[in-house]
Amino acid sequence: MSDHLIQNLLPSVKEAKIGNGQFYAPRQSLTLLGGEGKPMTSRSFTLIELLLVIAVIAILASMLLPALNKARDSAKKIRCVNNLKQCSVGLTMYSQDWTGYYPAPYYGIDTGTSPWTYLDWQYAISDYIYPGKDLGSARHARPGTVFWCDSVVTPTANATCDPSISGNNSYRYGMNKQFALAGASNPKKICALSRPGNTCLLLEIYYSATAQDTWTFYWRNGNVPHQRKTNILYADMHASDLKELDVPISNNNIFWDGTL
Repeated sequence: MSDHLIQNLLPSVKEAKIGNGQFYAPRQSLTLLGGEGKPMTSRSFTLIELLLVIAVIAILASMLLPALNKARDSAKKIRCVNNLKQCSVGLTMYSQDWTGYYPAPYYGIDTGTSPWTYLDWQYAISDYIYPGKDLGSARHARPGTVFWCDSVVTPTANATCDPSISGNNSYRYGMNKQFALAGASNPKKICALSRPGNTCLLLEIYYSATAQDTWTFYWRNGNVPHQRKTNILYADMHASDLKELDVPISNNNIFWDGTL
């Protein structure tokens, strides 16, 4: 190896003494050499290389986004089930205070307040879940509570209410009206149900018709936002989902009636 190349490879040094020993400390940094002993220099990406990187990133993003969207939708579905479980706590506490009866799905509207007060099952149990909080106005107060699912409304195939109209988009959960309509002479107690684990108590809707049956679900305001499925709270207080077409299309069955 020539003396010239050695001088370029090794840094110049100076001698220093510490005690009885000696060491050599570099005086300047090492310079990397390329061909023929010349210093190496960096270069910029070419346009083709940049476009190639962008194309790879776009392909990876297109592969990951569907999975991310699915994970987001699954998280919303889980939150929706948790909402129903919280509602079950309020319904249970209400039934204990009222000798085994659930509240009526709907009592009426108090038009003397501003905004109007919607007197329904959600209003009846709200004090058990949110003590002291006024949830009388469904359209204004209930988003962000356990009475509201954040998933985008997906009406059933034959639903007639347009969810893009704000007045048609004020609820998220409805109650099976077979339990106790306002003024009904024979409301059902929990103990009267033959198979509470198969009887619907709450299910997903999007319009202020809180009293639900098969007609309102299929032809008015049924909501199937979880990949064409709706979450349901059953009378035994467990929650699960059903595909749209698996919801019974007649009221004369255990799902809607509860006493057959």
